[in-house]
Amino acid sequence: MFKIMEKYKELHPQSGKWAERALNIMQGNLFKLALLNRGVDIMGAQGGFLSIAHSSEDIEKSLEAFEGALDDLQQEDII
Repeated sequence: MFKIMEKYKELHPQSGKWAERALNIMQGNLFKLALLNRGVDIMGAQGGFLSIAHSSEDIEKSLEAFEGALDDLQQEDII
């Protein structure tokens, strides 16, 4: 899918910001899904939430999920 978007940008350079924004949105959505696959819901379009209700263990698990999600996306050549 991302190779298709890259090819589209190459063939239609006038699409510029539109194609770049579409690619960023798709990557962001796939990152959220990769986190969900690892048990972390960042709740929201971007970023996430952290509160005093989260324990040190919660934070550690979230960091591990974050790193794992990035690895997953890199292995799939998405990022």
